[in-house]
This record gives sequence, structure tokens and C-alpha cells, in this order.
Amino acid sequence: MIELRPGQSVTLMLPSGSHAARLTACSATSCELVLVAAPGAPLPSGQPVAIAFATPAGQVRRPGRVVSDDGAGALLIESAGADEVVQRRRHVRVDATLDVEVRLVDRPDLELRTLTRDVSAGGALLAGPTALRVGDAAWLALLLDRDAAPVEALAECVRTGGRGARAMMFTVIADSDRERLVRFAFARQRQARRMARGG
Repeated sequence: MIELRPGQSVTLMLPSGSHAARLTACSATSCELVLVAAPGAPLPSGQPVAIAFATPAGQVRRPGRVVSDDGAGALLIESAGADEVVQRRRHVRVDATLDVEVRLVDRPDLELRTLTRDVSAGGALLAGPTALRVGDAAWLALLLDRDAAPVEALAECVRTGGRGARAMMFTVIADSDRERLVRFAFARQRQARRMARGG
């Protein structure tokens, strides 16, 4: 079982949808978390759920059951099975400099702007901001085309690098936006091949 840590950003998966959350405590048998936005009525004890989180190997899902819900977004979840890698890293990654708006989940009032260094349907390497730390969650808006709406995703910072680089893995993204990123990456690949052939 993959070790989770307090402060880590995760996604609580419910039959009705997914909700961004942050862990406050975690052991081999249970996790305590706080939802960024409470889903409404408290979840009943015994409700099947799953905790999804990003790792360098891909997206992982941990099945569980609700033990308690205080109605204000704080939950205790007991583990109900082994971790499962549900989406391995297999997306084409291409170099691309795109404008990005970054809104930290913990600081929704703070809007930051940066650029991508590369991008794929599974995540992006950003040139900052340095305010992002490993484990932080942020909403990203990537501008693929100035004549179209940005691609929006909830992402987790999974790695930092030189010159302020921040590796972000998407944890929640609409299928339509992921498909736009796939098409963008393939188009960039075709363009690079034509340039390599001198045409």
C-alpha cells in the first residue's frame, strides 16, 4: 500500500461525482480528510467511496467506506481494499510554451500566471510558480488556442525541478479537455516530424 501523508491533495470519488480534498491524517487502515467544498448532506456511515491520488506511476485509487462525516467536510474513511493503479502514465508529452492560470486550492483568492515547458493529456511541466510545493493542489487553466476556452483541470504538484519547474499531474479533468490535449500533442508531434524532414 502506498504511503499517504497529511497535507497531500487527493480526490474523493463518490457515485455522484468527485470532490477535491486534503488529507489531515492517514494510517494503513484509515484516512482523515477535509473536502475543499462539502458535497451537501453528510455521507452515511458505510457509504462506499474511493480516494484517488496521483503518483509518478500514474493515477491510483484506494477503495474505502465512510466511518464518519461531520457535515462540514471533515470525513474519516476506512480502507476497504488494496490500492489500484487505474491510469498509468502513457500520454504523449510534447514541448510547448502555453499561458497558464494557476489557482491554489488552499488560496482560491490568489491567481498566479506562468507558462508550460511541456504538456500531455496527463499533466504539464510548469515554469513555476515557486509558491507550489509537492503535494499542493491547484486549478489550472491552459490556453491551447486564443480563440477557444482554456483547458481546465485540478492538478497536484508531484515534483519540483531546476529553474523553478513544477511537474503537475491532472487529478480531475473533463474527458473533452483531455481529448483536446491529446489532439494538441499529436499535432505538435506531426509538426516536429515535418520540420525534421525539412518540410
